[in-house]
Amino acid sequence: MSAPRILGCYRFTFSALILLASLQTLVAAHADHAIALLATTEIAGALILCWRRTQWLGAALLLGVFRSCRPCRVNGQLASCCTPRVRSSS
Repeated sequence: MSAPRILGCYRFTFSALILLASLQTLVAAHADHAIALLATTEIAGALILCWRRTQWLGAALLLGVFRSCRPCRVNGQLASCCTPRVRSSS
């Protein structure tokens, strides 16, 4: 098996896993439009990544989504910066 074929299989498998996880996120994000937008963008990036001619565009799109959902610290605890923050009233 050649290296380009192995990389293509890897790219397809990686995209399929991202697609599955993003679809689950999209279904779970009922009223949160920001999360739904990120999940939709991630789905688009995963689909674009599948084609060899557009793999760099898909990779850049996915990196942008992954960067915007980086883990961060909120009140000393590790949280996702994508999740809505609840403001305290005090």
